Amino acid sequence: PDSLSALGRAAVKVNRQLTGECWYEPECYLFVGQAIKEFGILPGLVITTDRLTRCSRIGTASRHHFSDDGKVHEGVEAYRVRKKKEGR
Repeated sequence: PDSLSALGRAAVKVNRQLTGECWYEPECYLFVGQAIKEFGILPGLVITTDRLTRCSRIGTASRHHFSDDGKVHEGVEAYRVRKKKEGR
């Protein structure tokens, strides 16, 4: 899409070269911007690389619970560090 940043366009090209289609929601080209905004440039790129390597039939082979639309719904919140509950 023309309205994307240069980084978003690069993510679309890489994703299409690797997989042909995106298996995640939000799609990987949108995810890269969200990850960089949430975590910063370097961690955001590392997180996006992880996501792109899993965005394929092979990467989603172990997923048994797709939503009704056939996509894995995973946003940047999946990469936030969870704090331990007190008392454990």
